[in-house]
Amino acid sequence: MVDHSTHGNSHGHVEDNPAAHVDNVGQLFIIYILIAIGTVISLFINMSPSWKQSSVVIHLAISVIQAGLVGYFWMHLRRADPLTWLTVGGAIFFSALQFILTLGDILTRHTGAY
Repeated sequence: MVDHSTHGNSHGHVEDNPAAHVDNVGQLFIIYILIAIGTVISLFINMSPSWKQSSVVIHLAISVIQAGLVGYFWMHLRRADPLTWLTVGGAIFFSALQFILTLGDILTRHTGAY
């Protein structure tokens, strides 16, 4: 009996073997710990009165790192095809555009009463 999961078919393509895409449990656990550490750091920054001025920027930076880790490791973007990367890049671009336009509107408003 021949195992067809590792041999190419008549067109030279290799069959997709889901067992070959199993992630290392230790690596996923380390990524989980990093995300938890980011959450704890965010919590301490939120509770600290000395970080109130720059806390939004720090929280956004921590959130972007956490979202990147989740996307790259748990959503399997490291094995994604180019079309998936194009979709992710488009989503990031339009999200950044919405942030930039919203912040541009907020920062240019008058603060005085009318």
